[in-house]
Formats: sequence, structure tokens, C-alpha cells
Amino acid sequence: MDPKILVPVNDSPTARATVYSIISLKERFPKTLTLLYVIRKDLLTYKMIPDMQLEMVKENAMKGGRALLDKYCATLIDAGKQVTVVSSGA
Repeated sequence: MDPKILVPVNDSPTARATVYSIISLKERFPKTLTLLYVIRKDLLTYKMIPDMQLEMVKENAMKGGRALLDKYCATLIDAGKQVTVVSSGA
């Protein structure tokens, strides 16, 4: 049974280096990986911002996170990996 590996990612040089290290050492990792990107919605709340704009900020954060995950997924899939993305708005 293959181990399950969770790869937390963001837009940092460390996350990019991790993904490229996984690719260069792909024979040492299971075929399927799970990517995780966390958006701390509590950090997106600001005083003095109307609720309508706050929702827009949260939606843009979700879109940016999804785009980042899609980019990493494509990179890993091109390298022959299977990738699972778990998406939750909670």
C-alpha cells in the first residue's frame, strides 16, 4: 500500500522548490499526491471594509488559490504524477 502524502503549497520559493524536488525524485514518492493550499479567511477581514467588498476579497483569494493549485497540478501531472485536490470553502 502506498503512503498518502500531503503537499502543502503556496506561492513561495520553498513551495516551488519542494514541487520540483518531488519531480526530480519522483520514483521515491507514491504515484498519487494530495496538494493543499490554505486561505486564512480570518486574516482577510478588515475593519472599515464593507461586507460587499470583503466578499470580493475572499472570492479573489479563492480564485488565486485555485490558480496556484492548478499550476502545481499541471506541473506534477506533466511529470507523470497523479494529483488529488480537495477543495472546501469552509
